[in-house]
Amino acid sequence: MPSLDSAVRLLKNPSMIAVTLGKPPRLSNQEAACALLERSERDIKSFLNEPSIAEISIHLSSSMREKQIPYESDGWGEFLYAVVRATTPAVVVETGVFHGVSSTYILRAMELNGSGKLISIDLPATTEDVARESTDRMQSTLLPRGKGPGWIIPDSLRKRQELRLGDSKDLLPAVLQQPIDIFIHDSLHTFEHMDWEYRRAWPSIRAGGLLLSDDIFWNPAMHRFSKSVGVPYVQANGKYGGIRKP
Repeated sequence: MPSLDSAVRLLKNPSMIAVTLGKPPRLSNQEAACALLERSERDIKSFLNEPSIAEISIHLSSSMREKQIPYESDGWGEFLYAVVRATTPAVVVETGVFHGVSSTYILRAMELNGSGKLISIDLPATTEDVARESTDRMQSTLLPRGKGPGWIIPDSLRKRQELRLGDSKDLLPAVLQQPIDIFIHDSLHTFEHMDWEYRRAWPSIRAGGLLLSDDIFWNPAMHRFSKSVGVPYVQANGKYGGIRKP
């Protein structure tokens, strides 16, 4: 049962009532990856325990500290790392880059796999006006002065990334003309935008591929999309999750 505070929030946002009552169980990163990929806990745990995850965390923390930007991992990047390591995708498409935290985890996993290309789409949050319309979810935060999207990604990892700047609604149609293995939404978190991206990406995802999304409980987009395609979604840490395409 929802708490009193949760009940009050639901009354203010009734579109989330069905989501709250019908959402899947909250899983850890390891449990969610196992459920999505039908891989053993031992396999996923081995990826989550790789030294690269700690190395990435140190790099991100020190780089953010130099720019006086608060940083604390919410587990999203580590989840993406484990999924990419476990699936060795050929093509991954992500919307929303901002500092490049998630991209760094994905690209490091691809480097260890020895294969894969990451196509990243971002509308740079360099001014307040742009930030409000940015495809990145952190609309109130600007990039560091003089830095572009993905500035935190180590140069050694960039060879596998293709960065495209602009609105995902303008750029995604061309990108999705090819089959892809994983689609990752982490851009503008409105119902309309998330729903559009999910539905636009789904036909291009290969059978067995994944649609992943951050902040799936900001609105009912993931819940409703899952029902519309008849495939249950998985959630991790009460924040992000995804669907595996049959």
